[in-house]
Amino acid sequence: MNQLRLTHKATHREHGAVLVVSLILLVILTLLGMSVMNTSQLEERMASNNQEVNQSFHGAETGLSWAFNNDDVWDPVTDTPVTVETIPSDIGRSDEIEYAVVHIVDSNPPTGYDVVQFRAAHFDFESIGISASGLETTLHGGGSQVMRRFSE
Repeated sequence: MNQLRLTHKATHREHGAVLVVSLILLVILTLLGMSVMNTSQLEERMASNNQEVNQSFHGAETGLSWAFNNDDVWDPVTDTPVTVETIPSDIGRSDEIEYAVVHIVDSNPPTGYDVVQFRAAHFDFESIGISASGLETTLHGGGSQVMRRFSE
């Protein structure tokens, strides 16, 4: 009978410890969950920003490519005004590009060309890619073309 009383008294003294330990563990798990949630939100914003940067960069590259391939811009007499184009995408958004070509200078053609009949015209290509959210990326490219001199 003595043993029964001692066991009952020992468990009676430890009655609230389980509640305190479980509450502490619950607070720790809640803080850990909130930390994971904040980290995932930050990573989502970073991925979205990276996508916008890539979109505007590729738009600017497309503008340079369009300017290089447009035969009308290779005119050393008149600079090409700023051209604005819209690039539709398959995901329901459209981005804009702007490109301009400026004739920088004429020089003598490379060796192998007659200096009297030919000249080299140098151009500066500038393209600005604008994403749907308004982020802009500017790229520059240079180009040269050997052409006949104008007869006077």
